[in-house]
Amino acid sequence: MQFNSSSTVSVSVSDSIMVRVISKEGDIFELPFNAIKGANLVATMFDVEEAEADEENIQEMPILNVSTSILSKVVDFANHTLEESLPEIPKPIPSLVMSEFVPKWYADLVDNVTQEDLSGLLLAANFMDMPDLLSLTCAKTASIIRGKTYEELCNQFGVDYIEQSKCAPIDDDELKKIYPWAE
Repeated sequence: MQFNSSSTVSVSVSDSIMVRVISKEGDIFELPFNAIKGANLVATMFDVEEAEADEENIQEMPILNVSTSILSKVVDFANHTLEESLPEIPKPIPSLVMSEFVPKWYADLVDNVTQEDLSGLLLAANFMDMPDLLSLTCAKTASIIRGKTYEELCNQFGVDYIEQSKCAPIDDDELKKIYPWAE
């Protein structure tokens, strides 16, 4: 599959305006606002007039729910979107191989992390309201769980496996009462 790697994100704020995002450990990452504006949490908190009035054109934003190791990956993602935008990810995912439907850099980002870091990226993307990163991490998670049995998923995610034969059977009518939204 071919990807248009020449597409870029539109720029509406001066390229000189910088944002310092601060992890929960207090580590600081500096990047252009144009890179991180895809994080709706940051874009909402950002004051363009204040940044333009500041001699250094820098605003600091604590992202205290995100660790340094995860925030560094979020910053890498944000900076990379200036060079190559992430195309829309098809749903359902067409393959278990990420590089078959997203550009290589994005596939490598989610393929070369631990399961714990993938979960951290997904949670950071959700907390920071970054739709592109959330879509990418959800697609990777889907590729991990797709086609696996209940037992394999329990093993994959470290959940105690309970054999179905040891579970008390639940009547469909009882389930409908407990979870009426599931109909």
